[in-house]
Amino acid sequence: VTDMWAVGFSVVSVDVKRNVKVTSSASMETVFTTRVEPATCSVMCYSLQEEEDIAASPEGLVLGTQAGSLQLVQMPEGHVLSSSTAHSDAVQALDYLASLGVVASIG
Repeated sequence: VTDMWAVGFSVVSVDVKRNVKVTSSASMETVFTTRVEPATCSVMCYSLQEEEDIAASPEGLVLGTQAGSLQLVQMPEGHVLSSSTAHSDAVQALDYLASLGVVASIG
C-alpha cells in the first residue's frame, strides 16, 4: 500500500499497481475498487459531519498528474473527472480544504 486514509467508517488505500480500494471498517468488506492513472500526488476528499466537524465519508480521490492536470475519482460511483485547465508542469502537491470543499494544487 502506497497511500492510506481512514475516513469516517471507511479505509481508503492505493497500492503500488494504482488500485484504489474502499473498505468498510465495521464489516471489513470491500465497498469499492477501481484502478487509477499514474499520479505524482494524491489527496482524499470527504464530507464533514456538521455538528462535530469530523470526516464522515469518502467522496473522492484527487490525483495530480505528471502532465499537470487533476483527476477526481468519485466514490462510490468510480467516475473519473479531469480538470479543464492544467499546470504547465507536473502537479507537485495537493491539499483538500474540507471547510470550503476545494482542492488546492501546486504545479
